[in-house]
Amino acid sequence: MSYTIGLDYGTNSCRCVIVNAANGDEVGTAIYEYETGEHGIILDKRDHNVARQNPADYIKGIAVTIKKAMSAAGIGVLAIANSASSKGSEISPGALGFI
Repeated sequence: MSYTIGLDYGTNSCRCVIVNAANGDEVGTAIYEYETGEHGIILDKRDHNVARQNPADYIKGIAVTIKKAMSAAGIGVLAIANSASSKGSEISPGALGFI
């Protein structure tokens, strides 16, 4: 059976949906509320026009929501791995893999 995973990164949370690719049925969902800041938003006290988010929340959000949505869908996971590669002084994120 084939599945498709959809992710949405919003202002306050990351959301995941898993869909059966054959018939479009939603089989699992999960939401991860960002931990950093106030409701995921980091305000700058020096400039009230500046609001930021922590990219680490996105990385944790993808791992948490995919794992929870797969569990809700009854899809087993043996391990989740995240790889990164470096080239000189640049570090580029790798793929999130499921084993």
